[in-house]
Amino acid sequence: MTARKKRPMAILMGDLVASGKAKSPAALHRKFNAGVAAINKSHGDALLSPLTITLGDEFQGVADSLSSAFMIMHEMRLRFLSQDVRCRFVLGYGEIATKLNPDKAWNMMGPGLTQTRAALDDKREPGAYRFVLPGRAVFEAALDTFGYTMTEIESDWSDTQFSYVHFALTNRNKTNLEIAEKFGVSDRNVYKVLRAAKFKLYKKQVETIMMMLAHLDGETA
Repeated sequence: MTARKKRPMAILMGDLVASGKAKSPAALHRKFNAGVAAINKSHGDALLSPLTITLGDEFQGVADSLSSAFMIMHEMRLRFLSQDVRCRFVLGYGEIATKLNPDKAWNMMGPGLTQTRAALDDKREPGAYRFVLPGRAVFEAALDTFGYTMTEIESDWSDTQFSYVHFALTNRNKTNLEIAEKFGVSDRNVYKVLRAAKFKLYKKQVETIMMMLAHLDGETA
């Protein structure tokens, strides 16, 4: 009897950038551990294998869909940026040949994990968001481009811009007036700060990535 082909999985990996140069490795480690634990708690239903720290500054996990995995990676990216912690992520899609471990994302093997790990180990790519989608070269290139552009926009944010953007993204139905009330400024100030932060472009990129990944999820459902 021919073995049944395993369904590809959404594999999420990430690591901290220049963690060896941290002024306080212990403080960085606490933030990293807390971030991973928080995601496992808030997104546990979407994780088939929870985010697991495999080395001191790296983690991996398996999500139930590509769109769920991107939502998680973006939330982690913003969380860590709010703590002045630099990080990068790879979202891969591929087969896990061994049994899926629902308790910890280790002791598993397969081409999906291998290809995603290879992309994470490639430090030449500057984007904080990378994608590995075998057989979907056009999608992969487009998503990598969006991810790189998002990284460039993030790198230009001032502390004030980041605070406004972060609040606007995590409170999606808030108006500029409501954001202004949150920060004790005028709605005109909010408009100017978000415009300088390229918020509309950034938000459009996030939405487009989610749309593209949801499309791929639908193809493989």
